[in-house]
Amino acid sequence: MKLLKKMMIVLMLPIGAFAQDRAPFIVENVNNPTCFGSADGMIELTDLSGNEPTEFAFLWNNGSTLHKIDNLYGGTYTCVITDKLGQVYSKSIRLERPSPLSIGVSTCHFTGDEHLGSVCAIVTGGTGEHRYIWSNGEMTSVLSDLRPGEYTLVVADENNCELDILVEIKDKEDKNTVSPLTTTY
Repeated sequence: MKLLKKMMIVLMLPIGAFAQDRAPFIVENVNNPTCFGSADGMIELTDLSGNEPTEFAFLWNNGSTLHKIDNLYGGTYTCVITDKLGQVYSKSIRLERPSPLSIGVSTCHFTGDEHLGSVCAIVTGGTGEHRYIWSNGEMTSVLSDLRPGEYTLVVADENNCELDILVEIKDKEDKNTVSPLTTTY
């Protein structure tokens, strides 16, 4: 389940900008993109007096003329709003994007004559806590007692943004390596 972060920002407009029966402000509802590189952000401008958005002309810097724009990447969006009296307002709204997920893995260490290794994954970026799921079913950042072979790690953050990496554990005679060392989304 994706968790969307919402915030409410109040834009104060000059009281003389509207007829006396209108509220002197517009509220914007904002959903930031859930993952680095995703285009699922949204901005909606609403007149709290109950007037329909059709009583305003909207022009966003992405070309939209609607009061609500969606499928947005992180970044700054500017809207020029004109009311039916010709009063013009401008508002810039920044959508924050999460930092990219990145996985780094340490080299393997072999123990005894059994050729068993271990690997440690270090994850940065994303939103909130990270979940680890290895191809052998383990759900931790460190694997031990591994036989040579390939292991896939899938990491997810609290918004269910995922990144995976393939780790190859080589036999200790093969110089004790892990491949690749880092991957970033």
